[in-house]
Parts: sequence; structure tokens; C-alpha cells
Amino acid sequence: MTTQAVTADRVKEALESLGQQPETALQALGQMYADGVTFEDPLQKLQGKPAVMAMNRRLLQRYRTLRFHVAQAFQSGDQIFLTWTMQMCASTQFEGSTHLQLQDGLIVRHRDYWDLLGGFVDSIPVARVLYHAILKRFA
Repeated sequence: MTTQAVTADRVKEALESLGQQPETALQALGQMYADGVTFEDPLQKLQGKPAVMAMNRRLLQRYRTLRFHVAQAFQSGDQIFLTWTMQMCASTQFEGSTHLQLQDGLIVRHRDYWDLLGGFVDSIPVARVLYHAILKRFA
């Protein structure tokens, strides 16, 4: 296991390499997580490095064209914030952000924020128009 502390740049590099070098990227990510890491996104909450790594492997198996583009990566002490676009296939992409909390140089909390429904709806032209019209009513 690496002794190198997790940085925003290391996380960005690993995420962006998932599409080109999935095994290398997964190994790099695995070295960044603490054993007791907590992961949460709109779909699930996971506890422990094995569960988080299994989720990442499932995601890569389901979406062989998975790509991340990290637009911004900031770090302040033990907090890392990323904004990104995740493309799952030719017509489906999600914009989101990630908050990572570090302890002793490793990620102990990983929280992703993204719009689950919006990403899928935006890939269907008629649904996209209706969805965004409904959202405007609540704004």
C-alpha cells in the first residue's frame, strides 16, 4: 500500500483514467481509501473499502464506455471537492460533485452528489423538455 497522501490531483488523475486504464485506476483508487471508508451517493450508502471497490468494479462492468472529466478539483486541508461530468454511454451523462474527507492521508468519507433522474431524462428528447418544464415550475 502506498504511503503517499491523497491529494485532489491524484483523485482527479485516477477518475479520469478509469475509461482508458480501468485496472490501473481501480488500483490507484483502492490505495486512497481507508479500510473503514464510508461512501454515499443518490443510490446507496456503503461501508468499508471492499464494498466501495466492489461497487466501482460493477460500475465499470456495466458501463464499458464510462468516462469522467473532472472540471475542478480543490483541496483545503483534509477536505477535497471535485466537480465532474460522468459519461456512462453515448447518450447518458451526469454532472456532479464529490466531497472527500481525509484522515491520516486516506479517504474516510466519499460523498457524491448528482441528479439521478435528470441524467437519464436528458437522454430522451421529449422527456427532457417535460422534465425541465416541471423543474421550472418549482424554481
